[in-house]
Amino acid sequence: MNDSLPIDPETLCQRLSGQQVWLPDLEKTFERYPVAENVEVGRLREDVAKRLDFFFPSGKLSERLKAADIGGFGAVWWPYAPYEQLRICTYLMIWLFAWDDETDSLEYSDLSGDFERSKVFRAETIAYCRQCLGLLGPYEPPMPCSNPLITNFKDIGESLQQRLSYSRRLWLMDDIEHFVRIVETEQRMTLSKRLPSVREYMHRRMGTSAVNPCINLSDYAYGFDGFEMPRWVATDVEFQKMCTAVNVIISASNDIFSIKKEIKARQIDTLVPLLYVEHGCNIQEAVDAAAEVVRTAVADLDESSRKLLEIMPTDKELQAVLVRIVESCQFACTGNLNWTLSSGRYLLGSDVFGKPVTL
Repeated sequence: MNDSLPIDPETLCQRLSGQQVWLPDLEKTFERYPVAENVEVGRLREDVAKRLDFFFPSGKLSERLKAADIGGFGAVWWPYAPYEQLRICTYLMIWLFAWDDETDSLEYSDLSGDFERSKVFRAETIAYCRQCLGLLGPYEPPMPCSNPLITNFKDIGESLQQRLSYSRRLWLMDDIEHFVRIVETEQRMTLSKRLPSVREYMHRRMGTSAVNPCINLSDYAYGFDGFEMPRWVATDVEFQKMCTAVNVIISASNDIFSIKKEIKARQIDTLVPLLYVEHGCNIQEAVDAAAEVVRTAVADLDESSRKLLEIMPTDKELQAVLVRIVESCQFACTGNLNWTLSSGRYLLGSDVFGKPVTL
């Protein structure tokens, strides 16, 4: 079924460029959720800076990663994580950001315009990540790799090998591979010069957001003395609904606040422009509709997390982990918003509310 919209990306970009919108104050939407910052934020920023200098010493991608304050992002996403877990989880964020930019924008790499080379890049990524996570079969040889966009996963995977069971690493690898595969779908659509429908886009966005691998590591991040989230809990319908709600909140929030950046980069196959076309509304109505997507997902998160805690067994250790994971989902929402407004990635600034933004 062809779900593409009857307008080409260039025409849509021209229509949206220069328009003004008022962005929603999502801080009010998240006002019941906790906000905190890890006390090790300064140390983390120093380690992140050293890592970026080592793997990405120069170029536009280096500038973008350094401007993003990923150390600050990790500190508000996992505010109570012990330092070693905080560091590894934040390094995973770096890997996800850098890897995604490689096939997402011509501004940083010509790979985004070459589907066949991108397929090779993705295959190498999956093989290398499996290797670093200790998931190769007995007769599979190690894969040599020198691309820093892939190899900066090495110490992440090796550290997780020491802390996570084999089955838990398989679960994480499933999330990583899904992210890689869905990026291929996204690239195929982008190169076709067609725009997806909102429905198709949101299905794809749940994978390209890379939220799932980060939520997946919540129990690891908080250092529960070797305790791992049981698979039967993670596959529970309410747990899955909770994770989906967090993904929708973060994905839609990012799409709202990245609208200026995306139009400037001429990448407008995101939620707000697609709502603008599909519903025949003006740009402000599209932004308001996207904000309503976030508010609905917040209600879904609240309901599913409440049900999850009610129906789970009374095992005290499991209950403690679940309470912290629910809290980590809330921190992910507030942390992502605060980072979005304070980092240079979205070209906005923390005083964006109360005045129009010119696209």
